[in-house]
Amino acid sequence: NFLLETYEKAKESDADIIQFEYFYYTDRLGAVDSGRNITPEVIEISSVSDRKKFLISEKVTYGCWNKLYRHTLLKEAHTAYAEHVIYEEPLFVYPLLYFADKIVILNDAYYYYRQNDSGTMRNDMRQEETLKMHADVQLAVWNFMKKTPFFKEYYDEIKLYFLHTYLYETLYFAKLRDFKPSYSFYKELEKTVITEVPDYDESTYSALIPKQMELYRMIGEGMTEVKFKEYWERL
Repeated sequence: NFLLETYEKAKESDADIIQFEYFYYTDRLGAVDSGRNITPEVIEISSVSDRKKFLISEKVTYGCWNKLYRHTLLKEAHTAYAEHVIYEEPLFVYPLLYFADKIVILNDAYYYYRQNDSGTMRNDMRQEETLKMHADVQLAVWNFMKKTPFFKEYYDEIKLYFLHTYLYETLYFAKLRDFKPSYSFYKELEKTVITEVPDYDESTYSALIPKQMELYRMIGEGMTEVKFKEYWERL
């Protein structure tokens, strides 16, 4: 019983969040290892610098299904899934990383993440309406964090997350699915970035996201439709 085993490990370690590994599963391939090389670890956060280091380490995924959470943590954070969208999980998971003080990482694979080749996650991201849901969830994360006491102190880290996920990752997901969104779709997202993050073209962590910063440099120079087409071809 993986839930009981994970729960006992969470209690034993007094974890706020405990994360375990998983298999991908499709009818065509069966169970496939995630390919992640994970070292078991206990992460204890007792200072701002500890949390900053943890946040950029990306040791915790933003999916909800490979974790157990302390109940009082959820009550304190008041996070919830984004409603009526796909890719709804980050709004629930990401803010918790600012409230949790002890995170346990396991390398035991307990969960089978079943993917349907003809399902929503594989196919609906080839439509602008559903592709934009990914961006909308990331904007909701940004807006949630703006209302927390963490926003000022961890601005660089929250900004790093937003610069990666809202525009760049949305385009990247579309590219993976051989779906090119329209220039007007792109411009709508670009406008939001400029409005929400006036200093979008600079980042304390620019060395960690060179491909993303290339996009924001091009925005600063003026992303015409021709330039967007060229960018898309090499994305």
